Amino acid sequence: MSFVTLNAGSIPATSQLQTKYDDNRIININLTIMKSIYDKLKTEVKVDLRSSAKKYDTARMLKYTLMSKSLWSDLTIQQINELITYTSLTSYKMSPYDFIYGENIMTNE
Repeated sequence: MSFVTLNAGSIPATSQLQTKYDDNRIININLTIMKSIYDKLKTEVKVDLRSSAKKYDTARMLKYTLMSKSLWSDLTIQQINELITYTSLTSYKMSPYDFIYGENIMTNE
């Protein structure tokens, strides 16, 4: 029994409905794609990071790292430190929840 994907092409950021054939039955599968950490960042943090990425290679590498990860817990302490360095975030105003869960850094979507 083989599966053939009919909807090939670009995948939207949130979800896609794919149709597959399974022995002459049509099956609709709703695929949900997780947003990256970069997509979840608050607008002002994202703007600061974009600006820094134009100037500094390490900020650009951080931006790509944030685009490749979906969970805040996947970040290293060094990467969180770089995020604070290249944006307008200040560590002394951050709560422990900001460091551990990314509260007040990411949107609640």
